[in-house]
Amino acid sequence: MKAGHYVSLTVEDSGKGMDEATRKRIFEPFFSTELEGRGLGMASVYGIVKNHNGFIFVDSKKSMGTVIRIYFPAESSSPALSHEPDEEANPES
Repeated sequence: MKAGHYVSLTVEDSGKGMDEATRKRIFEPFFSTELEGRGLGMASVYGIVKNHNGFIFVDSKKSMGTVIRIYFPAESSSPALSHEPDEEANPES
């Protein structure tokens, strides 16, 4: 991961977890361990994270659950805020 400031999101469960072979494939489109699964959920997450220059890490152990950590680069400066009312929001103008 590149040095810098990040905003992080962590999702954790205490479910059945994954073995290493499964963990290595979860971002593959159409890969699913569920009979009725489509296999697009984690592939979509991966695409969104990468398109925003982020990183995603998955820790999982069989019978121990899974932890997913997502990091997005934080903005270095905040956009200027306008305190003037929007013309469209004020129809009486």
